[in-house]
Amino acid sequence: MKVTAKISRFLAALILAGLFAGGIVIHLTRPREPLYNGHPVSYWVRGLGSLYVPRSEASFQTLHHMGTNALPVLIKMLRTKDSRVKLWLRRLQDKQSLVNHHFTEAEADRTSAFLGFSELGPLAKPAVPALIELLADEEISEDAARALAAIGPEALESLTSALTNRNPKIGLGAIIALGGMGTNALQAVPVLSRCLNDEQSTIRLAAVEALGKINPESIKRKAE
Repeated sequence: MKVTAKISRFLAALILAGLFAGGIVIHLTRPREPLYNGHPVSYWVRGLGSLYVPRSEASFQTLHHMGTNALPVLIKMLRTKDSRVKLWLRRLQDKQSLVNHHFTEAEADRTSAFLGFSELGPLAKPAVPALIELLADEEISEDAARALAAIGPEALESLTSALTNRNPKIGLGAIIALGGMGTNALQAVPVLSRCLNDEQSTIRLAAVEALGKINPESIKRKAE
C-alpha cells in the first residue's frame, strides 16, 4: 500500500510539473484572440455545446454578434489535434487519483467548431477554401466535410471544383460534403455522376452514397 501511495504521489507530481510547463508553453506561443464580453472567442465557441443552458444560449448570441470575425478561431479549432504530450499526461492522470485536471479533447474542440459553422451557415463562406484544404487531413477530413455541408449552397461551387482535385483525399472529402448537403447539392449531380466511373473504388462508393442522398433518381438512371 505504501509503495502504491508513493507511486501515485510521484505521478501526481509529474502531472503537475507537466501541466505547469505545458501551460507556460501554451501561454507564450498561443496567438492572442479578440475578447468578447471579457472572454476569448474560443471560450464562446466551446460554450456552443455546453449542457449548461445559460452559457449555451449566451454563446450562440455572442457568435452571431461576432459573425465572420469568429472564422479564424473556428478554423483553428477545427484543426485541433491532441499532442503526444497531452495524451501522455492524460495516461498518467488515469493512473493516479490525487490530481484531477480537465483536458479539453481535440475532438470536442472540432465538434464545437462544427457547431459554429452550422450556426453561421452561409456567412461562413470565406472559410470554404481553408476547409477544403483540411479535407486532405485524414484525422480532420470528416469534420471539415461536415462544416462545409453546414455552410450550404455557398460552398457548392468550390466543392464541385474540388471533385477533380489532384489530391484524391480532397476529392473524396468533397463528395462526402456534397452528400451531406442533400438536395442543396442538386447542381453538382452531373459532375458528381462522373465519379461513378472513377478508377478508385472508394471514390465510386462514396459517389453512390452521396448521389443517393442528393438525388436517388440519378442512381436509378445510371443503373438502367
